[in-house]
Amino acid sequence: MMDLTTPTSVDYAFMTLLAIGLPIWSFFAHKRFEAKLESGDAKALRATYIDTLWMLWIPTLAVLAFWLFMARPFAGLGLSFASTFANGIGLAVALLIIAVLIPQIFQVQRSEDEAAKVLAQIERSPGIKKILPKTSADYALFKGLSVTAGVTEEILFRGYLIWIFSFWMESWLAALLSLVAFVLAHLYQDSKEALVKVALTGGALTLLYMLSGSLIPAIILHAAIDLTSGATCWHARQTCLRATSTT
Repeated sequence: MMDLTTPTSVDYAFMTLLAIGLPIWSFFAHKRFEAKLESGDAKALRATYIDTLWMLWIPTLAVLAFWLFMARPFAGLGLSFASTFANGIGLAVALLIIAVLIPQIFQVQRSEDEAAKVLAQIERSPGIKKILPKTSADYALFKGLSVTAGVTEEILFRGYLIWIFSFWMESWLAALLSLVAFVLAHLYQDSKEALVKVALTGGALTLLYMLSGSLIPAIILHAAIDLTSGATCWHARQTCLRATSTT
């Protein structure tokens, strides 16, 4: 009888797609986006948001569908949560970090100086600056993309890749290799400072998953990081725009 918990040829195809294909696609898709921006395409940003939503959800749903087809337990992807000490601590850590991140949004709303500092940081990361929302409609879509990234990237990079890499190496080495793939998928950010932040954030999420044994805290924290960082940048820009309009 076939062992449903071990990788198949389909899993190897998914692994290649996620670890190699997705970073390559992401890099060149961003280059196409930049070309559209330079040509003056007003719809380039929204089109990129939508393309990214498809890019993340299609492989995620494919992986989950195959996982169901193989009748594998979702705990193998980390998609389980129990009333254990490790799971509880993982969730508590995620919520604590979120509680620290949220006040940053209010700081840039109240203080022009804090808002200016955030905008100065954005200027040092041109890749990030280009993909930040410019209109209210863009921002609404950006929030959906933030939640999508929190769910899909954790399932693909933390859950699935660590699972399949662990068949050839120790779990911590598998986690490290999956982190490398995660960072490569963010090369479009175009600055060392931004990539260091990606590596540190990804490392923290990986550690949270490995120590807690559940992907749920990492999913919640990842989505919250993207949402709060997006909100901080958005409100910083609005604060500076209001200050400029009143002078």
